[in-house]
Amino acid sequence: MLGPAVKLFAASHDYSHLDLPDTSAPITIERFVWVGGGAIILPGVTIGEGAIIGAGSVVSRDIEPYTVNAGNPARFLNRRDIRHL
Repeated sequence: MLGPAVKLFAASHDYSHLDLPDTSAPITIERFVWVGGGAIILPGVTIGEGAIIGAGSVVSRDIEPYTVNAGNPARFLNRRDIRHL
């Protein structure tokens, strides 16, 4: 589930070169993920199954499954407690 104004950036530039050549890396969002509004996901990131990304977060590294993460850069806050009805 993606909230409003979520941005996925799978491409960037290699700033170690003066001519800034293009680079890219896939973004993987697994099942049952919730990405809050306005979050930004950067190249090469995998968001594990069932993870939650807080609104406005910037995800620059992989996110573990069934965790709650938020901030800039996004960081682990808590494990996600799953309850079955």
